[in-house]
Amino acid sequence: MNDDDLRDALRLSHADDAPPRFAVPKPRARAWAPGLVLAGVAAATIAILVLVHRPHDHVAPVHEEAIGMTVTSLRTPLDSLLAIPDTDLLSTTPHLSEGALP
Repeated sequence: MNDDDLRDALRLSHADDAPPRFAVPKPRARAWAPGLVLAGVAAATIAILVLVHRPHDHVAPVHEEAIGMTVTSLRTPLDSLLAIPDTDLLSTTPHLSEGALP
C-alpha cells in the first residue's frame, strides 16, 4: 500500500461527512385577540388620563415648620471606625509668625 492508496482510502472514508443542513424555522404569526388589544389600549388611556388630569386640591398642605427641619447629625454603627485620635490638632490651622521660626 502506498501513499496514493492511503489518500484514496481516507477520502473515501470521509466522503459522506457533509455538515447537516441548516434550516431557519419560519416565525409563526401571533394571533392576538382583538378584545385583549382593545382592553390594553383602553387601560393605558385611562391610566394616562388619570395621571394627567389629577386634581391638585387633594394635595396635603405643607407646613412651614417642616421645611426648616433637617438632620444635623447622623450616628451610624461604624462611626467608631472613623474616629481619629487627637483631632484637636486637625481642627485649627497653625499660625506661623516671624518669631515662631528659628
